[in-house]
Amino acid sequence: MRRSEKMARKMMINSRIAQASGGLLIFLSVPLGFYEAYLFAATTLIAGSTLLFIGKAID
Repeated sequence: MRRSEKMARKMMINSRIAQASGGLLIFLSVPLGFYEAYLFAATTLIAGSTLLFIGKAID
């Protein structure tokens, strides 16, 4: 197996982890908004969106 293929596999795994983490953070921000924790919900939403975008960019 070539070195570039190993790197591609590692990047695929990392992109999936980033996308999953971002999705979970976005999902978590919705109930936080309902419980009127708006600042924490906004911060969680921004962090989740950033991770989701990074995961998509790696793919």
